[in-house]
Amino acid sequence: MQEPTADVAYAYEEAVLPDDMAYARIVDGVLQVTPDLEEEIAEVERGETVSMTEFKTMFTKWL
Repeated sequence: MQEPTADVAYAYEEAVLPDDMAYARIVDGVLQVTPDLEEEIAEVERGETVSMTEFKTMFTKWL
């Protein structure tokens, strides 16, 4: 016995991001990020941040 299927129409709606929200997107094959994300990436590359795994390990030692 087969269940009846419903025809579902999906509407495409473009989302508009607020100006203060960080984002990354690819435009013409080039990754573009907001300045705050760019700074976060630079901090990681300089070793100024730790991964979540490292943080969990350190936090566990503090307990």
